[in-house]
Amino acid sequence: MQYEAVIIGAGIMGLCTAYYLNQGGMKRILVVDREPYFGGYNTTRCAGGLRYQFADEMNIRLSQLSWSLMQETGKKAGISFQLNRCGYAFFITDRQREQSYLEAYHLQKALGVEVSLFQGEEFAQREPRLQYEGVRFITFGAEEGILDVHQVTDALQYAGVSLLCSTCVTGIQRKGSGFVLQTEHGDTFYTSRLVNAAGPWSSDISRMVGIDLPVARAFQQIFVTDPLPGISKAFPVAIYPDLGIGFHEEGGGILTQYNRPYEPNLSDRIRTDYNWFLAHAQKAVEWFPLLHEASVCAQWSGYYDETPDGRPIIGGAENLYQISGFNGHGFMHGFAAGKLLSEKILDNQPHSLCVEKLEKPNSTYQGEPREIYKV
Repeated sequence: MQYEAVIIGAGIMGLCTAYYLNQGGMKRILVVDREPYFGGYNTTRCAGGLRYQFADEMNIRLSQLSWSLMQETGKKAGISFQLNRCGYAFFITDRQREQSYLEAYHLQKALGVEVSLFQGEEFAQREPRLQYEGVRFITFGAEEGILDVHQVTDALQYAGVSLLCSTCVTGIQRKGSGFVLQTEHGDTFYTSRLVNAAGPWSSDISRMVGIDLPVARAFQQIFVTDPLPGISKAFPVAIYPDLGIGFHEEGGGILTQYNRPYEPNLSDRIRTDYNWFLAHAQKAVEWFPLLHEASVCAQWSGYYDETPDGRPIIGGAENLYQISGFNGHGFMHGFAAGKLLSEKILDNQPHSLCVEKLEKPNSTYQGEPREIYKV
């Protein structure tokens, strides 16, 4: 079986890349995923947030482009993606990093982001249930919010692209200018272009073709409470970035996540960790006292695909393309990233956005030099 492009990974990155390749005229496209469903192991587990509050210009522009493209795609599919504009509130507690947060706030304003600055007592009038002790100030983006992840990924699955689930790629060999892929079921595919959109497993795929991709799996875990009095869709996404914990409304209750430190050599699959749940719950009630009265109705785990410098990898060479390393921002940047990579594949140059900065390690990255497949 021969294809113009094979994309490994049916999460937001793989589906968006396939969508824009097809829109650009490519017809024989295969998206393959080892899960028994489409939408991606990680994408279907994410909170569905869309925000513009970043300290990096490229991340801000990726969010802006993604939302524009998402609305355009929804119209073509006859779907109106409903963004619950509950807003994102960042509670700044670290005195030493206060200036960097203020610089990010001014950058966001300069790039047209609707963001406001509040003192704790001011924002407490809007949302009195959160903890404000030690909070230096709050930045609030009123245009940001939460999307229905499944509604978005469902709109990207259509007849123009072949989708193959429950299939694990076990080997990749170069053949001329293309690639031959083997699967666990004994199937063989030939493609002239290969896209690695495997997210947290993208480094595993790259090793099959002799490339050491600097993308690591970082375990994350979420739990959701039963409905709580007074919690509505208007409750903001509340993030304490210096503490690594955040909250937002889910089904009348609260969904919360507590960032877990990176662990090297993390297993391919991991179940929810009860000990981490206890640490998470303790931190959650400290900053959101109402959760003392809550019961947990669900919890699940997943991964971030992290890079050493916090920047994604988009691009490629010699018909091999990479799109991963989004450090927890994949859903909100998927449409922009997929569009840019499709332009690189089809036109040899992305033109929807200048992506030069995606090629370069962040100045704060002090690790070994790494080869990046540049856009």
